[in-house]
This record gives sequence, C-alpha cells and structure tokens, in this order.
Amino acid sequence: MKDKPYRFVIQDAKTEKYLLHVDSGIDHPYEDVDTAEEATAWSSLEHVAYVLWWYVDMHREYQIVNLDTNEVFIKDKQRGIPHAMSVSK
Repeated sequence: MKDKPYRFVIQDAKTEKYLLHVDSGIDHPYEDVDTAEEATAWSSLEHVAYVLWWYVDMHREYQIVNLDTNEVFIKDKQRGIPHAMSVSK
C-alpha cells in the first residue's frame, strides 16, 4: 500500500486544460485552469470516475489523469456508470 493516496484530476482531452471545482450552483460547477496543480484533485479513481460521469459536461471529451503514475482513464461506456478504463498514450 502506498504512503500517500493517488492524485487524480480531470482534463479536457482536446484543450488539455484541467478542471477546478467551484461552488457556483450551476450544472457544470467547474472552471478550466492551465495546470494540474491548480485543478481539483481526488484521492481515488472511484470518486473521480463518479464525478466525471455525473457532474462534468457531457458535450466535451474529458479524461482522468493519475498525477502519480501519468496513467490516463476515460469513460468505460460499455461497462456503464460510473466506470472508467485505462488507455495507453
């Protein structure tokens, strides 16, 4: 087991911007930021996958990035909500 939790962020696959959660009360409560350090980080893949499925704009292509391993995950649409799967880059 690792001493520190993994750090997962959500990134727009096209613009390469990251998402920062803001408590705005709107349907898409996120702002685009330039760096992963500015972005909201989640400690588990399960949590960030849930956020990606339910709270992130469905009209843009987002991916989850593990900041510790650089592994990238996308929605696993065949497996259903709220699963994510690893992709090779």
